[in-house]
Amino acid sequence: MAVLQSDSDVAVRLEAAIAETLIKPALAATNWDPAPEETDLERQKRSLLVSLAARYLRTDPAVAAEATERFNSWLAEPGSSTALPDDLKTAVFRIVLSTAEGDSEYR
Repeated sequence: MAVLQSDSDVAVRLEAAIAETLIKPALAATNWDPAPEETDLERQKRSLLVSLAARYLRTDPAVAAEATERFNSWLAEPGSSTALPDDLKTAVFRIVLSTAEGDSEYR
């Protein structure tokens, strides 16, 4: 059992290191907003990075704040594709719901 616990600790530290050194800087460089001249590959890259952030960085204060801001903009105007693009919705919802402190996000 001690070996399994040790392996689990290593895996958790490895995931954290990958998130901090690879995912977080790539997300910061890519930005959450689409650029007007953005290619389809750039859009897919942004969507993938936000999805990875939802998995590995959801408790990061900057990631949670950005997701919450976008979620609240979408709540104010649910029909708007500019408030929260479709390709980011699932990831943003995961971040917001996993970091919610009350039940207002669930209503």
